[in-house]
Amino acid sequence: MRSWKIDVAAALAGALLFGSALLAVPASAAVAAAHHGYERFKIRTTTVGATRDSLRAVGVLDAKGHAVPSAIVSGHGTVKLELPKGSIWLSLTVVTSSVTAPNPTTCAFTEANTGTYQVSKGSGRYKGAASSGHFLTRIAASLVSSDGVCTATLATYSKYQETWGDLSW
Repeated sequence: MRSWKIDVAAALAGALLFGSALLAVPASAAVAAAHHGYERFKIRTTTVGATRDSLRAVGVLDAKGHAVPSAIVSGHGTVKLELPKGSIWLSLTVVTSSVTAPNPTTCAFTEANTGTYQVSKGSGRYKGAASSGHFLTRIAASLVSSDGVCTATLATYSKYQETWGDLSW
């Protein structure tokens, strides 16, 4: 019959051995784990053709900055996300798109695009960034009304874009 002292000693030795093995994990592995997770980028503007939209990153990366969008041509576009510690470039591919005709009474209309994105590169702290996911863009606007007719001039404009997916760097 084993003594309880031997069992306790064996358990303590095992715990010390296992605990020291955990301390032997390379620091680079711990850092890599800290730079991977779920991320949402939220982009907003109220100016048509703005060269810089406001940006909020929420998730593994928590920061504010601005986005530099490009025009969507043949269903493809890019957005450069400029943050305090570096930049991330997103390549967008539109999958679905819809536009409503202006309401004859209010001259209001909407546009929506959905699709996928891929991180094409990163700089600064985000060098080597990799990610892919989905995006949604919603535009709500209204045209100026003149004598009860909607003109081609914008009266109001609001764009909201959001991406979601995993991000690592």
